[in-house]
Amino acid sequence: MNEADQRELTHLKQRQESIAQQLATLAGQIQRLEGQMTLAATQTALEPIPAAIPPVIESFPCATVTQTEPEAPEATQNPAPTAEFIPSFLREASLPTSSTSEENAASTPLRPRIRQHNASATPDENAFVPPPPPIIPAPSPPPPSFELRLGTYWLVRIGAVLILSFLLLMCVFRSLLVPLKAVIMNLLSIGASYGVIVAIFQWGWLKSAIGVEQTGPIEPWVPMMLFAIVFGLSMDYEVFLLSRMKEEFVRTGDNATAVADGLAATARVITAAALIMVCVFSAFVLGDDRNLKLFGLGLASAVFVDATLVRMVLVPATMELLGARNWWFPKSLDRFLPKLNVEGHHTDHEPDPEPESVLV
Repeated sequence: MNEADQRELTHLKQRQESIAQQLATLAGQIQRLEGQMTLAATQTALEPIPAAIPPVIESFPCATVTQTEPEAPEATQNPAPTAEFIPSFLREASLPTSSTSEENAASTPLRPRIRQHNASATPDENAFVPPPPPIIPAPSPPPPSFELRLGTYWLVRIGAVLILSFLLLMCVFRSLLVPLKAVIMNLLSIGASYGVIVAIFQWGWLKSAIGVEQTGPIEPWVPMMLFAIVFGLSMDYEVFLLSRMKEEFVRTGDNATAVADGLAATARVITAAALIMVCVFSAFVLGDDRNLKLFGLGLASAVFVDATLVRMVLVPATMELLGARNWWFPKSLDRFLPKLNVEGHHTDHEPDPEPESVLV
C-alpha cells in the first residue's frame, strides 16, 4: 500500500469518528428535548389544580390552610384560571365565619345551593353518557327429571288400576268380596317381588348367588314396570280360576263343591303356565347387566309366589272360609250394572230330532 492510500484511509477514519461524535451529540440533545417536553406537559396538566384551589379555600375563613404561592407560568403555558372560572354557587356560598355552634347554625348551608345548581344546570349534549346495563334474563328452571315425574303421581296410577280392576271384576262375577279379594291377592304377589329385589340388590342378601357385584338403590322405573306386568299376569290367573268356580257355583249352588271342582280343573293349567313364565324370566338373571338381573328376578319371583302360594293356597282357603257370602251382590247394583261374561253368551240348542225311519 502506497502513501496515498494510507492517507486516504486515515482521512476516512477521521471522518467516521467525527460523524459518530455528531450522532452522539444529537442523541443527547434529543433526550434533553424529550425531558423538557415531558416536564412541560406535566406542569401544564398540574398547574390549573393549585390555581383553582385558592379562591375556594379563601371562602372558608374557619379553616386554616398553609398555602404556597405557585410559580409564575411561562408564556407558552396555559394561563391560570381566575375567579370567573369558579362556579357562581361556590363564589356566592355563605360559609360559616365563626367556630361557635350558634353562628354556624345561623349561616346558610352550602349543600342546598349545590343541589339547586345541579338541578338547574343544562346537560352537555357531547358529554359521555354510559350505556344502560344489559338486561340478563333469569335462567329458566331445568325440566323435571324422569325420577321426579315418575314418582309424582305413582300412587294415583296404582290406585286407578286397582279401582278399574275392582269394577270390572264386580261386573263379571256379580260380587263384592270376590273382586276385593282378587285385588288384595294381586298386591301380595307384587309386594313379594318388591321384597325380593330389595333384599338382594339393595341389602346384599345372597347377591353372590346370582352374580351381583355391589349393592345399590333400585332404579326408579323398576317398581312401576313390575307392577304393570305382574298385576296383569296375576289377574289373568285369578280370572281363570274364579270363572271356573263361578260356573260350578251356578250349576250346583254349593260353595265348597264349587271351590274344590274349580281348583281341580285349573290347577294344572295355572301351574304349567307359571312354570313357563318363571323359566323365561329367570333367564334374564344369567346376563351381566344389573338392570336385566333385577327386572328378571322380580318378575320370576312374583309369578312363582302368585302361582303357588296365592292361587293354590290363599285364594281357595279364603273362598272356603267365606262360603256363600263370596257371591252376595246387592240387587240395587245388579239392576243398573252391565252384565259381562268372560266365557261369552251361551245359547241352549235343542237336540236335533231323530230322523224318521223310512220303510223301503
